[in-house]
Amino acid sequence: MNIEKRTYNNTSRAKNADKSTINIIHTTGLLWTKYAINDITLEMIAEHSGLTIRTLLRKFGTKENLFEACLAYDAAHVKKKRNMARKGDIGHIVSTLIENYEEMGDASIRTIFLEPDMEIARKIGQTGRETHRAWCAQVFEPFLPEQNANSYDMT
Repeated sequence: MNIEKRTYNNTSRAKNADKSTINIIHTTGLLWTKYAINDITLEMIAEHSGLTIRTLLRKFGTKENLFEACLAYDAAHVKKKRNMARKGDIGHIVSTLIENYEEMGDASIRTIFLEPDMEIARKIGQTGRETHRAWCAQVFEPFLPEQNANSYDMT
């Protein structure tokens, strides 16, 4: 009997694992823009990502862990889109902000509504507020007074 030894390419396997992880994160971010967090199920994420619930659980453990990963990855691309605003260009800043609110406003409101009952909603809300403050400080920097050692942090 001639048994051929099978070789594994761990580089390919790792790339495929990374692709499926990113696929899951993007899918979850997309679902978040359409549904409330408490309405998004692992079944929905698995179906839309073309993977199994078992794969989701193996990679993330829980739905909350998956949302934490989405938050860390900027799955909804909020930071990426906001960072396209040109510092000091009021018209461009406002249009970037309005475009972002049009895309994410409903999802943000749904998430804020869930903050009293869901830890992950609180984390998403807090991260969103921190991101917004940092972005405002960055894009409006030319118009803000200089900070000194006696300034109070308003965050």
